[in-house]
Amino acid sequence: MEAVRRAKAASRRIARLLRKQSLILMYHRVATSALDPWSLQVSPRRFAEHLAVLEDNYRVVSLRTLAGALRTGRPLERAVAISFDDGYVDNFLNARPLLEAAGMHATVFIVTAHLESEREFWWDELERLVLECDDLPETLSLDIGGERRSWAVDLEPETGDRDPCRLRAWEGAPRSRMALYHAIWESMLRLPTAEQQAVLAELRSLTGQSAVVRSTHRTMTVEELNEMARSDAIEIGAHTVNHPYLTAHPEASQRHEIEHSKATLQAILNRDIGCFAYPFGEHDRVSARIVRASGFACACTTIEDTVWRRSNPFLLPRFAVGDWTGDEFAERLRQLMG
Repeated sequence: MEAVRRAKAASRRIARLLRKQSLILMYHRVATSALDPWSLQVSPRRFAEHLAVLEDNYRVVSLRTLAGALRTGRPLERAVAISFDDGYVDNFLNARPLLEAAGMHATVFIVTAHLESEREFWWDELERLVLECDDLPETLSLDIGGERRSWAVDLEPETGDRDPCRLRAWEGAPRSRMALYHAIWESMLRLPTAEQQAVLAELRSLTGQSAVVRSTHRTMTVEELNEMARSDAIEIGAHTVNHPYLTAHPEASQRHEIEHSKATLQAILNRDIGCFAYPFGEHDRVSARIVRASGFACACTTIEDTVWRRSNPFLLPRFAVGDWTGDEFAERLRQLMG
């Protein structure tokens, strides 16, 4: 079985090398916060190293340019587009200056309900309430989606050689805080926004914590978004209103999330918003149809593949980038692009 798997992987690599292809990179944050359970952060120093690798080896283009070439049937070869999801303020403070200095372009996908919001993304607040709390009960019970869920929690620190702050969300030992965080996250993922906020409110009450927006985890303000959009290095794209798991919700809700995010950004920026990214990469035929009908030129998933002649411009694949050194980043791109 292992030999068959390796043969198939080699076949896919050869096929990629034989076709004209390009690549879309997916970042979220350029920051160095202590906790990062979903590996969303790339440090400013390493992001600068990534840009240097791209400058020396590839043609960096805008996402619109890449999608436009795809629609003509003449996809670009060895071209790379850079994208950011969610609209964290560090995109404005840290990523934008580095992109401008390198003369490179990126598309930043914005969750519109969080512009000027007095709350963090739900997964970030959950992280704070569970992983940074001094007063978690030994048994935690929450009403989630109309069901009472309970977890026994080992309040002792994670053991082992790894820094517990650098554990991934899915790596925590059973009954650990990290395992608890992941279990609650999974239970909340498909809920409507109002129900997610109700879970967080109950968790705050149980742990005696308040609702705060950390400076390290906030999103851009409207003023910062406007300044960001004035940069020649940045294109703004839509990423829904509330960042829902789209396929868990009815068509009318999906349409509202997609259409209103586009309309809100166009009203703020007074320009067309042509690019969209599916939250969590989640999509189906309904969501893709709504995106196309809403007038977007392209849409991005989180499917990991290169972009080539047969790629669907409304289901564009992207590769998630980690906090890699420049050398590791270069090697990973070589494996993907040849």
